[in-house]
Amino acid sequence: MKLFIGIEVPPDIKKQVLAIQGEEQQGVNWYVSEKLHITLVYIGDVAEKNINKIKDTLEDIEFHDFDLKLEGSGGIFYAGNRNYVWLNVNHSDGFENLREAVLEGLNNSGIQLMDYKNAPHLTIAKFKDFDQDKVEAFKYDCSSFCSKAFNISSFVLYQTVSDKKDVSYKALKSFPCGVSG
Repeated sequence: MKLFIGIEVPPDIKKQVLAIQGEEQQGVNWYVSEKLHITLVYIGDVAEKNINKIKDTLEDIEFHDFDLKLEGSGGIFYAGNRNYVWLNVNHSDGFENLREAVLEGLNNSGIQLMDYKNAPHLTIAKFKDFDQDKVEAFKYDCSSFCSKAFNISSFVLYQTVSDKKDVSYKALKSFPCGVSG
C-alpha cells in the first residue's frame, strides 16, 4: 500500500484554494475539498507488516505547533501523460523542524522512502492529455496565490486508495504536537 505523511488543511483555507480552480473541462481533474492536504513526506509502497512500525516511529515525534501559509504555484510534475499543479508551502522553522524529525525518525527505523524529489506541497489539479500551454497558463494564474496563516498542531499518516477511476486518501492515524506554543 502507498503511504505518505501529510497535514490537514483547515476548511477556510480549503475554500480559498477551491476558489482559484477553474471551470470543469475535459482532461482536468480539480482536487475536491476531501482530497486537499499538504504532502509533508512521501513514503511510497509499504508492506502491511511495516505499518505499525511506521505508526510507532511517528508516535515518538515531538514538535511545537506552528503557523503555515500556502504561497504561489509550484512546478509541474509530469507523470506519463499527466501533469500535476500544486501550491507551494511557505516553510517556517516549525515546519522544517517537523519535516526533519519525521525524515530522521523514519530513516532511523529503517523505513525506506521512495525517491521522491518534490518539496512539500498541496496538489490542486491533475491534467491528463491536456494542452501544455494551458497547464502553464493555469500555473501562472496561481502564482500570486497566498493563503492566510493557519496553525498546524498535528500531522497525519495517510494511505492512497486507488481504483480505476479515482484516487482518495484515507487517514490512518493523526499525531498531535507534544508541546504548544
